[in-house]
Amino acid sequence: MRVDYGDGWRNPLRMTSETALASCFSTMTRGVEESPHHISGRAEFALCVGQAILVVLVTVVIVASIGLILGLEPVPRYAAAVYLVGLLVSAILFGRTPARAAAIVGIVAALTAFCLWGAAQFIDGSYDGQEYHFDAVYAFHHGWNPFRQDYDAFVPPGAPALLWPQHYPIAAWLMTALAWSAGLSLTAAKGILWLPGLAVPPIWYAVLRGEGLTRQSSAALAMLAAGSPIFVEQMRSQHVDGLMGALAIAFVGLLVIALRQRKLSSFFSALCCLILAVDIKFNAIAILGAASAAFCLGVMVKARLGPAIQLGLFLLAALFVVLLGIGFHPYATNWLHYGHPFYPVMGAPGYQVNEALLPGSVRGLPDLALFVGTTFSFISRSIGGEGWWPLIDIHDGGWPDVAVGGFGPIFGGALILAIFVAAVAVKTKQTGQFRIRIILLVAACLLISSLVTPYMWWPRFIPQLWTAVFLCAVAGILSSRRRLACLGWACAGVLGLNSVMVGAMSLQNGLSDTAAIRSHIAGAVSAGRPFCGAFGAAHARIQLMRDAGVRVIPLAQPLPLHCYGVSAIPLAHTFLGQPAQSCPCRAISHDPRGRWQVPPDRTVEDIRTMLRTND
Repeated sequence: MRVDYGDGWRNPLRMTSETALASCFSTMTRGVEESPHHISGRAEFALCVGQAILVVLVTVVIVASIGLILGLEPVPRYAAAVYLVGLLVSAILFGRTPARAAAIVGIVAALTAFCLWGAAQFIDGSYDGQEYHFDAVYAFHHGWNPFRQDYDAFVPPGAPALLWPQHYPIAAWLMTALAWSAGLSLTAAKGILWLPGLAVPPIWYAVLRGEGLTRQSSAALAMLAAGSPIFVEQMRSQHVDGLMGALAIAFVGLLVIALRQRKLSSFFSALCCLILAVDIKFNAIAILGAASAAFCLGVMVKARLGPAIQLGLFLLAALFVVLLGIGFHPYATNWLHYGHPFYPVMGAPGYQVNEALLPGSVRGLPDLALFVGTTFSFISRSIGGEGWWPLIDIHDGGWPDVAVGGFGPIFGGALILAIFVAAVAVKTKQTGQFRIRIILLVAACLLISSLVTPYMWWPRFIPQLWTAVFLCAVAGILSSRRRLACLGWACAGVLGLNSVMVGAMSLQNGLSDTAAIRSHIAGAVSAGRPFCGAFGAAHARIQLMRDAGVRVIPLAQPLPLHCYGVSAIPLAHTFLGQPAQSCPCRAISHDPRGRWQVPPDRTVEDIRTMLRTND
């Protein structure tokens, strides 16, 4: 049986051809229908580029995490060196010749530069991005080692010590902090989180070419694969839900290639996806676990139990690399100290922030009803609690928060078409083909995982739902029946149009927010005097003002800020009905002793306020 070990000119994977790893991979793929279309030429090179991006990122995270575990120099000291190590590893794995290796490294470096430049055009105006995401990145940038030190000693000046940085997975923060420490601006550094999304199109182009689609059709669907509204809406922020969703769809594509094309390098890259995703967000275990279960079930049906068990063991091994290795903080430490690996999302005490964001008029509805209402954009989340809307609501689309309506205004139509595609495929026995059966099986498992996710009405918590719809469209397009293929293209067309609409809204909102923020900071600079501010959740704004040379004094007082000539700091939305505000300190009309206090952590109080406000 043919096994493709990869393309490296000194490829370690090729050197393992006589080892147990290669033997297990051969056994694992035995019995699975091999694609008659071998990936070659442009598709093969595109696949290598997509895989190289993922290998660079996972190398960066693993090397930096090992350095932290061993107590080596703080992160800022070796930021650029870690990225260069990642490029070197990708060159060794995927460069057939030195010239090919140089080309792959050059393309990955160019894409990285593009991401950093693009991210620099948008200032993060999201709640979480400006608050605890920034706080964690700031801590890493200033030498925090979560494996050996408490977070409290590295809290940004003037900000409260929030609990989230101490207990959440760290990979996204670590990558951003490394980019910031390499000499980039804080605004540009978040562009490193765009890279998994850029790895998706070349990977899926190879998937679809390997299944016999034309170049034009493969290219169109590959671009759509990276068009998840969750990812598009969060590109201008530090949010990681879309990033994790991009890793999930790349994971699915790489496993299809590994099984159908017998590519060990793609299987290795899929394991890299799993490692990176689990070290970015808690729910990656559920999402990639559902996809993994689907692949194992598909292999078991086609090739019996043994190969399925081997596949599952490899995937579990990658999971434990995170849980007991580079992700010992936070998974193991949360379990040891607080009794639950997913604390504070689960375990005691509970923080019901998600429920607090629902309008009171619909909060008592069953979860499934909320899921339908929000997925089809019939319920509007707002602080005022308007409740049900009679028409499709696009108000919340295009914001990094990706709350109600976050999947886009016409996503519901694509979901209906996807269900119809799957039903017709089953009825017409198209699932007899392994490629269609495995794709629909993964889509079904992802849909189920969406329906059992706590707070499934919030789109950014279930990015896999969009992936499930995309996979159904692909399954229809790959069908041998023309009508089913047309249904698949119709579903893909609705998804594409929906993503364009969401992208346009997100671009407009991002440019508007960024212009307002820069105008405010420019006004503060020209004033030439200290500014006092009640910054609410906008901790990152303090840093941006200080980077611009403004002396900033955070105030420990509730909003609104009462002062003459107030200069509001705009957020994507007001928080609890009030924008963060600042003005020259001499214009403050309250007791000046509050100027020098550090604001307390008001997380629980804010959640209770939202619950009362939305009732």
